[in-house]
Amino acid sequence: YMTAIEFMEAVRIRRTKFDQLVRANRIRTIKKLRKIYVPVSEVDRYFKDSTIP
Repeated sequence: YMTAIEFMEAVRIRRTKFDQLVRANRIRTIKKLRKIYVPVSEVDRYFKDSTIP
């Protein structure tokens, strides 16, 4: 898992776009102790899935 910030840096998006993707259930996240984590596999899926704008 990586933090939300690490994910945003890896896929080069801003927090607003990240929040939109999370709300639309386009990326999976896990909340633990007030932190948001994203599975590393979501980075690959973000780039491979053409349905994510």
